[in-house]
Amino acid sequence: MTDDTAPLTAFTSDAEEQPEPPEQPAAPLPAPEPLSPLLLQTYALGGMLLALAFGVAGQMVFMDRREFTWTGVILFFLAGVTFVIVGLLHTAANAAPAPNDPTPPAQQREPSPFEQRLIAFFSRLLQPLVGLALWRQLAVLGALLLTGGLLYIFQREPRLDDYNWTFGVWVAAMGLFVVAVAPPRHKSTLDWSALRAYGQQHAPLLAGIVAVLVAALVLRVWNIAIIPRTLGGDEAEQGWEAMKVLSGEIKHPFITGWLDVPTMSFYYTAIFIGTLGETIFALRVGWALIGVASIYTTFLLVRRLFDLRLAATTAGLLTGYHFHIHYSRLGSIQIADVLFVSLALWFLYRGYDQRSYRDWALCGITAGIAQYFYAGARLIVLLVIAVVLFLALRDILQYGWKVLRERYREAVVLFGAMLIAMAPVIQFAIRFPNNYNARVNMVGIFQNGWVEQEMEQRGVGVAALLIEQAQRSFLAFHAYSDRTFWYGTPDPLLDGFSGVLFGIGLIYGLFHAFDRRMFPMVAWWGGATILGGVLTMDPPASMRLVTLAAPVMFFVALALVKISEVVVGLIPATDPARQQRWQTSLLAGVVLFLGLINIRFYFQEYTPLRIYGNYNAVVATDLGMRAHTEFGADTRMYFFGPPRMYIGFGTIRYLAPDVEGVDFLDPITSLDDLGVVLPDKHAAFVFLPERISELDIVQARFPNGELIEIRSPVPSRSSEPLYFVYFVPREQVGTALPLRVGS
Repeated sequence: MTDDTAPLTAFTSDAEEQPEPPEQPAAPLPAPEPLSPLLLQTYALGGMLLALAFGVAGQMVFMDRREFTWTGVILFFLAGVTFVIVGLLHTAANAAPAPNDPTPPAQQREPSPFEQRLIAFFSRLLQPLVGLALWRQLAVLGALLLTGGLLYIFQREPRLDDYNWTFGVWVAAMGLFVVAVAPPRHKSTLDWSALRAYGQQHAPLLAGIVAVLVAALVLRVWNIAIIPRTLGGDEAEQGWEAMKVLSGEIKHPFITGWLDVPTMSFYYTAIFIGTLGETIFALRVGWALIGVASIYTTFLLVRRLFDLRLAATTAGLLTGYHFHIHYSRLGSIQIADVLFVSLALWFLYRGYDQRSYRDWALCGITAGIAQYFYAGARLIVLLVIAVVLFLALRDILQYGWKVLRERYREAVVLFGAMLIAMAPVIQFAIRFPNNYNARVNMVGIFQNGWVEQEMEQRGVGVAALLIEQAQRSFLAFHAYSDRTFWYGTPDPLLDGFSGVLFGIGLIYGLFHAFDRRMFPMVAWWGGATILGGVLTMDPPASMRLVTLAAPVMFFVALALVKISEVVVGLIPATDPARQQRWQTSLLAGVVLFLGLINIRFYFQEYTPLRIYGNYNAVVATDLGMRAHTEFGADTRMYFFGPPRMYIGFGTIRYLAPDVEGVDFLDPITSLDDLGVVLPDKHAAFVFLPERISELDIVQARFPNGELIEIRSPVPSRSSEPLYFVYFVPREQVGTALPLRVGS
């Protein structure tokens, strides 16, 4: 295929850094040879067994449920369709001329025209299997059977006590499919000399990559337990769910848990908590590593799409970007979107450029695995489909429809792998649509009725509302500040210098949006902005825009590279080496300058403000740490916080899981309202400032306790008390009937 990246590289003086030579048109594949009668009968036999398996599974579903269920209907539909295909293959086998066939041609039934077209279609569809090693055909069949078995087990009643083992079956199904479509290369020995030669030749590049990743790791892991100082409630809830995995309370990696978040993300966090202990560091460090990995995969993607210089600039900017640093330091799943999108697109373009079935399969599997993390990962599936359709349309316009006949197998591999990886979540979405779409229904402006409500209250139309939403979403990095406690920075998500570069880089990218190398970055930016901003409540909400960190930094880098090429163009072209040195130095200097601005903002300006997590999370973090370090399991907390806050706040539970707590739901006005405090433990009465007036009643009952006032650590509220603790030792706690309060 011809190289249509010329407009993008017109400024580039370093031709050697292009990732690949211009693409050449693919040689047309030979027409498929007719399949032999024996082979057709063999496939018919395999199809018959598969049809029977679908039918048996469907019947078992109905026998278990004894009621209508879509699972059973779909299984019988698959059984029927498979059996129709078996019939066509059998007809084709009988109609095909066989060597030394004594049957007169007149006695052989001729397929109808419609059957002939179907037979031709399935013959072409099965053509890739012809000549394929038997073990590879069996691997594909094994992957399908394992996937079907999982789906049957997940819907079967009565439910099993433990589904953890199904994770291994799911991984095995994906592995079988990948090995079947792209078997591993066998090498007797590792060529150490070639590896050493590669390292010597690319030593500067490898050193640069290592330096960037080390810097990224330091910026994301250094003091991660206390920066951010506040442990957000949503962070802690995810940590608590991970503790449920470790305790055996959660035994199913393919369902949803807290706030209908997929449980598989909790299994990932549980790896670190189980290894490092129930600490803030353990909760956050796994996601910091995901953030570092996303920088590397973004580098790989941009290098695949463009060149080394633009890739290195993008990675350098992303390393120091305060928005990416912040979400990499949280014990929450949003940062994974950057990793999964960049990795899926990298595999996609590797597969497209190199016609690699392995990369197509890995693209599908990456997109599928992402569905078990943040809800925003649904963008990945749409993005992959959009890019595939774009590339297909581009190739059709350039080479005609024949290109589909030559490359359709790659799409089959991609979506086959995606279907196997996504099968459990697809089944879950069909069986429990309200759980699967809970987050979308909660924040989507059409799903939750916000549009209708605003139209009625403000007297405006849908178009006006969408324009307002679009303004706030598309200008989140230039004009509007985050409206949530997830980040809450008073400034836009970009500094002023980066904002200028992003603006001109984005416009340049939009001008070249239909270039096959630019399209995925534009689609990533546009799709995420619309789905995570325009169509959701209260934009810009930073936690739904985390995936934009990579494409935004790409467009900043694109502007920088183009500017640098114009500047170094002033140097005489007779000295290209000098031009390249100056350009590299210029880019490195600007990247370092912008990085220092972002790092200073995040660690010296933003962090001390204690904005993240909201004020209740600040209270909960201090109280949880105090309960863990000072109170201990032999103390019971009596919390005077409702209705503003409850003792079950996730941060308190995660930081002090062994300290029991009880809520006083209603204000107390007399000793009778206080009830009886159990004498088996020390008593810590915790008062939020708005309920401190009730302290007098507690002191009247327990006059010899110790009152501790904890001041607010938030600079803007440093003169206010954060909360009060009235501590009563066990010896002074009276005995009587159980405490008459809510729990």
